Amino acid sequence: MTTGRVAYVLYKRVEQLTGGNGVDLANVLAIAMAHELGHLLLPGGRHSQDGLMRPNWTKKDLQLAQRGRLFFRAEDGERLRSHVTQ
Repeated sequence: MTTGRVAYVLYKRVEQLTGGNGVDLANVLAIAMAHELGHLLLPGGRHSQDGLMRPNWTKKDLQLAQRGRLFFRAEDGERLRSHVTQ
C-alpha cells in the first residue's frame, strides 16, 4: 500500500528555522528529510504531538536534534517498521 509519492524539503525554510537557535543547518536538514520520509512511509502520514513527526518544532526539539536525540515516537517507529516490512 502506497501512502505518498512526493515530499519536499524547502532549503530556505530549513535555513530560517536554524537562524538564532544555535543548531547546525545539517542537523535540521536531516530531521526535516526524516520527517518528510515519515509522511511518505507511515500509514496515514499524520503529524504527532511530539517527536520527529511534530508539525512545528520548538527550540527544545531543535536542541534535541543537535544532540542526535530527536526521534520518531515509539508507536510511530513500530508503525513504520511494520508498514515497511510488509
